[in-house]
Amino acid sequence: MTDLLAHIRRTCAAYGLLAPGATVLVAASGGADSTALLHALVRLGAEMSLRLEVAHLDHGLRGAESAADAAFVEGLAASLALPCHVERLAEGCLRRQGVSLQEAAREARLAWLERVAREIGATRVALGHTADDLAEEVLMRLLSGAGARGLAGMRPRRGKFIRPLTHCRRADIEAWLTGQGLTWREDSSNRKGDYLRNRVRLSLVPELAAGFNPNLTDSLCRQATILGDEDDLLDALAAEALGGLAREEAGALTLDCAGLAALHPALQRRVIRLACQRLSGGLRGLTFRHVEAVLNLGRSASPSASLSLPGGLAAQRRYGELLIRLTPSRQPTKEPDWELMLPAPGAYELPEAGRRLIVRPAQRGDADAGAATFDAAALTWPLLARNPRPGDRLQPRGMSGHKLVFRLLSDAKVPRAERWRVPVLLSAGIIIWVGGLRAAEFGQPAGQGALLAASIE
Repeated sequence: MTDLLAHIRRTCAAYGLLAPGATVLVAASGGADSTALLHALVRLGAEMSLRLEVAHLDHGLRGAESAADAAFVEGLAASLALPCHVERLAEGCLRRQGVSLQEAAREARLAWLERVAREIGATRVALGHTADDLAEEVLMRLLSGAGARGLAGMRPRRGKFIRPLTHCRRADIEAWLTGQGLTWREDSSNRKGDYLRNRVRLSLVPELAAGFNPNLTDSLCRQATILGDEDDLLDALAAEALGGLAREEAGALTLDCAGLAALHPALQRRVIRLACQRLSGGLRGLTFRHVEAVLNLGRSASPSASLSLPGGLAAQRRYGELLIRLTPSRQPTKEPDWELMLPAPGAYELPEAGRRLIVRPAQRGDADAGAATFDAAALTWPLLARNPRPGDRLQPRGMSGHKLVFRLLSDAKVPRAERWRVPVLLSAGIIIWVGGLRAAEFGQPAGQGALLAASIE
């Protein structure tokens, strides 16, 4: 029988998924995968002093069956003496034009989990995806013509979302549950051929495994790992290239056409995608065809050609420059500046940000909880908390140079409309922390002096 706990330990160690003392929100559907994950994390939690809570979102798509799933998860959490968060979506809220029901359900679930994690202070959200799920996703994306990023599939970690079962096979998980005398729920919709994923799972994977490669799932997962690592490298190179090519303005990026054309074609595409993502906050609807059209615009002999793009974006050739901008309807409105003086350590409400800022003596485990620590003697009181402003720069801890705060927020994929809510903390006019993201080299803990920790809730 598969040693599930050993698999999870290895995966967590390899990808840095869990740290001792972490608060983990476990997403539980009631199915075999998430049920096994929850039981396994309870056992590992005793070793690592984890604080676990359970979350279940009822999409309301299967009537009494989905209600029974929610009841099962509540009962399971109660039997393990764990707090449980259950919510049911209003009927019809997932039906949106241009978005499949499955995609809308996935987006709603992730957004809800993010919100619950924020409310309870969870630093990790554990999802029950397996190696089989990853292999199926790779095949689905291959059929749709995805590039390296799509074929990399689900990562073991994306922000606070983690997948400790990413190297475990579904059959082994069910065998482990059976061997432990544990029960789970079966989702009847998984047996229907209406959905592409089900057809891939029930028909395509067995046929390919039987006729071409009996180790198909392992091969696809290995391919996803390789492409994922290469995708990360290309992303880093593209971000560096964009930084050297682009001039950023409010709601716009201007790129040097000659510099863009000098890049390798793979980096050219990445730069355009990254520029669009920074401006619109996402890449929904942006296809290979759109990216190629923007690149052709940059090569155009016409000094003022333009085109429209998804996501409320437009691109325009301006002689030797390529301008990518938000259309007027998507231009961000200027939010009022806000600031608050902090006369001493304590907890401070930031109503404009909808958050609470806490500055207190440092404690063990602060780094894992997202807090930043500072040498208390280096800080000059009162401190100032305020919204980010144009021209703000931070010298990130461990770096010799400075970085624009708005670039840091963009790299962290903070939606443009939400950036003004992120607290920036200053000491004697120097930015020492961008709340929840990066601390400054200034005030870095040194020696054995007293430390202060800053965190946001």
